[in-house]
Amino acid sequence: MRQLMSLLAIVTQALVLMAIVMGVLLLFRFLVPQLITLRALGAPRLFIAAIAWGFTATLVLAGVLLGLGAGYGLSYGVSQWLAADTGVELSPTLASSEYLIAASILATGWVLALLPAYVVQRRSLAMSLAES
Repeated sequence: MRQLMSLLAIVTQALVLMAIVMGVLLLFRFLVPQLITLRALGAPRLFIAAIAWGFTATLVLAGVLLGLGAGYGLSYGVSQWLAADTGVELSPTLASSEYLIAASILATGWVLALLPAYVVQRRSLAMSLAES
């Protein structure tokens, strides 16, 4: 059962990462006028890609940090509630395995953040102007 729950958690995290990347791709469709303006002003493609990657990477980093914080906070709250209700004292901690999982999610998210960066910087200025 433990292995099944671990597999389910990994699949869920992969789906969340893909949802973030797809959401960012959709968001960048709304930001096309601003990106067109930057390109028309002479911004290189690499700069546009860096903006896209940085935005996506920041979202993933914020999600990982908020997830670690919320997970610890919730487990601490539940342990305090159980201690008050049952008298059994529990002390939640973040072990190295949680940090390793968070780091692997972060690394995977940063690699996946290259996809929106690639898509955004590959669009030609003329095609973007014609679509908007």
